[in-house]
This record gives sequence, structure tokens and C-alpha cells, in this order.
Amino acid sequence: MNKKSTIYLAVLVILVIVFLIIKTNDKTERRIRFFDIDSTRIGAIEIFTLEDTLKLIKTENKWMIDHPVKFPPTSRKIKDLFDRAIPVETSRIPVSESESAFETYNVTDSLGTAVKIYDEKGKELIFAYIGKSSNYNYSHGRYNNASEVYQLYDNISSILIPRSDNWRNKEIIKLEEDPAEIKVFSPERSYTISATDSLWHYTEGDSSFFIGENNRSFNTLLDNSKTFRISSFIDNEYEIYADKFDNPKLTVQLKLYSGEEIMLKFVAKDEESKQYVVQKNNETDFLYVVYDNIYRYFQPAISDLKK
Repeated sequence: MNKKSTIYLAVLVILVIVFLIIKTNDKTERRIRFFDIDSTRIGAIEIFTLEDTLKLIKTENKWMIDHPVKFPPTSRKIKDLFDRAIPVETSRIPVSESESAFETYNVTDSLGTAVKIYDEKGKELIFAYIGKSSNYNYSHGRYNNASEVYQLYDNISSILIPRSDNWRNKEIIKLEEDPAEIKVFSPERSYTISATDSLWHYTEGDSSFFIGENNRSFNTLLDNSKTFRISSFIDNEYEIYADKFDNPKLTVQLKLYSGEEIMLKFVAKDEESKQYVVQKNNETDFLYVVYDNIYRYFQPAISDLKK
């Protein structure tokens, strides 16, 4: 081997050694999942702060709120939880390794939102704190009993607010098809709208006519019959409104093609606000609050239905 070849070989060896040193001490960013878990293994999730606690459980592949009330969750929140929060990524390099930074990143026990993830047998898989963030693009998190703080590449703190009203499904009626019949009763009037092979037929006293296919007032009424969305909940306070429900201001009775009937009773929430308390099917654990526009949708003028 000549002298020139020996030099080239020496340079190559040096370059290989430098590469190996750099590789060994590589501090470049690599993305990893913060909640490093297979979502199919998750059987329960608990989210809590000093003010609120929310627990979700999976039963027969369906998620339900288990605490503070047993109630179906809204699909949007479950989608955000499993599409954004659980898969959220971070760098494997923490932004801090000091407990003194916990308050800066809102991940102390008191400032952070705690997230506990369990498997289907109730075994705790992950316990972490997520810091509140005003930045849309990121938030911060740390694992319980760990000093490292990680920047998360999404602001999942807004998803994990554990107030139950944020998670409860506000669509208390969601029909896949039109009802067969709608009956509405009030002290002032009573009417029936029935489905026929073509148009809907309206009957009120001596008035009887078919409703036009594109009638705006009726389509609004029908939409609210198929998807009845409430504004808020009243839990375990039926006795306060019990006397009012004996003489409701409005009753809506939906008859489905299956023969099932759904009943909605409206009473005034109070004398000052333009809100109504709604009872569904004589249930007493939960009552629902709607604004007066929903009440008015079920009280269309006959002249509007004839347009």
C-alpha cells in the first residue's frame, strides 16, 4: 500500500470514528407519543383537577361517563380524546428536568390536570399531569413522580377539561328516521302532524291540510323532533319542578314507526329568564334546560304552515 492510499485510509477511519461519536451523543429531536399505550387496551380514563373529576369507562366497546353522573358522552369529545389527546406526540428531550419549573409549565399537582389511564381490569397504566396552555399549538406534560417536563405538540389541555357538562351528550333525542306522528299539546292549542305516503298532514280543530314539502316552519319543527338538543342539565332536582310538570306549558309526543313513544314536557324555569325545563319520558334523575326558541319551534302559526 503506497503512502497516498495510507493517508486516505487514515482519513476514512477518522471520519468513521467521528460519525460514531456523534451518533452516540445524538441529541437531535425525535418525536414519541407522550401516552405510550395501545388505545385498544384502555378500559377507563380518569381526568381530574382540584375542582372537578370525570371518569369514563368502556363497556361493550362503548364509552360512558361513570362519574360524577352516569350519562352518555358526546361523540365529539370521545373523538378528540382518542384522535388528539391520547396520540399526542412530544420530543424525547424534555424542556426541563427540574421540579422548580413545574409551576412555569402549569404541571404541579394543583395547577395541572391529572390523567389516569387504566386497562380493562382496572390496572393503572399511566398517570400524568397536563398543564393548561393558552397557546393553540402546544401544552406541557409530566409523568407522576417524575421531574422531566415535556412539550406536547398540541394543546390537549383544552380537550381534558373535566367539567361533566362539557362531556355529556346534549342530543337527548337522535332519531335515524322521521317520526310517524308528532302531537303537541298546550293550554292554548293541540295539534297533530302525521306522516303520509307523500306530504305531512296537519290537524288542529277544524283545520286540516297537507304541509308543503319545503315549508320552513315545519322543517324546523321536524329537525328539532329528530335531533332534540338541550343547553344544560339539571340533576336530582325534580322535586323543585314536580308541581309544574303536573300542568306543563307544552307537551310534545313523538310516535315512532317502531311503536315507541317519546314524551317531552316543557315548564318555565323561572319567571325572569326565557328558559324552559324539559322532562323526557317521566324521568326524574335528569332534567334539561332549553331556551325559548326551542319552545317556539313547536308552536308554529297555522298561517306559517300553510305557506
